[in-house]
Amino acid sequence: MINDKIKRYCKEYNLQDSVAKEIVREGYDFETYVKTYKNIDSNFIARFLIEMPKEIYTRFKKEIDSEIYIKDILERIENGDISQDAVFEILTSIANGNKIDYANYKKFSDSQLEQEIKKIINENIKLQSNALIGKVMERLRGKAKGEKI
Repeated sequence: MINDKIKRYCKEYNLQDSVAKEIVREGYDFETYVKTYKNIDSNFIARFLIEMPKEIYTRFKKEIDSEIYIKDILERIENGDISQDAVFEILTSIANGNKIDYANYKKFSDSQLEQEIKKIINENIKLQSNALIGKVMERLRGKAKGEKI
């Protein structure tokens, strides 16, 4: 029965076998999250539950139970309040004991994004294009999707 669930997760949600196994083993209510947050890719939800906490531990030696925060954060993504790109930074901040002010992660509109990029360019006019792109990405991380920037 457990193997059937793992196979179903792999097939229905296009998850890697190892991720599906871990979701089942940990007893996460994965399908409820996927059905509730229809506009969020199932692989992102799986990464939120499985991979992000591992990466936070590996990089920062901090533990976090991402499932405690999943409903609140996925709701904010679903409503367009924050970008998926901000989630790792948010979870890292929580793991470090910080209280989260979601206003700091509010997504930019296209016009806000354009204004901010122009501002960064004007502040760093002498930088090479690659360095400038790095500055823009650094300052706008979590404010918009990387490909949009």
